[in-house]
Amino acid sequence: QDGLSLLFYELGFDVLTRQDLTQEMMGEAVKKFAASEEHQRSESAFVFFLCHGDSGLLQGIDGKFVNTSDIESLFDADRASHLAGKPKVIVYQSCRGGSSDVGMFCDSSRAGKREKNPKKIPTSGDLIVAYSTADSHVSKRTMDGTHYIQQLIQTTRECAHKLDLSGILNQTRQAVWKDCANENKQHLQAPEFHSRHDKRFFFFPPDAFLP
Repeated sequence: QDGLSLLFYELGFDVLTRQDLTQEMMGEAVKKFAASEEHQRSESAFVFFLCHGDSGLLQGIDGKFVNTSDIESLFDADRASHLAGKPKVIVYQSCRGGSSDVGMFCDSSRAGKREKNPKKIPTSGDLIVAYSTADSHVSKRTMDGTHYIQQLIQTTRECAHKLDLSGILNQTRQAVWKDCANENKQHLQAPEFHSRHDKRFFFFPPDAFLP
């Protein structure tokens, strides 16, 4: 968590952290954040969940669950109007089930700004959702933290000046499962993400580096 906070602070974001939330507190915290008028001056928003979970569920410290679909719907344009048309990124660092991916052997030879004349936008558009593991599977962690978040921080630091967010998430995904395979770990991990944002999102737009 500290590494994430530092990274996004250095990227120019206002960073808010909430810890040890119950199911109800988690839902209320996200609802308040999504609807905040502070987003009028924002160009994007990131939300990270580092907690226990199951398929489509996040677990509060009271052992009760909140649906990820309910979390994501809080960022719909009609509920988070100040974020409408802006990229909204949700990252789930949590288990999505109890299955472990033991892998298999294969033969490699087979192998923004508001417009003066606003256009209509999808209510649930501009949302990017990333998962630390595949659905129904566990998400591994060590005493040093979670493999996915550590790799995401490293990849962002190394590539934010040249890759868009999809590129960063793809490179993070590849690094996580390759590291697991190369280290001959018993259980593998396959992060994934999906996007309803119709533009490329850069932390640093390419033209920012033109002379």
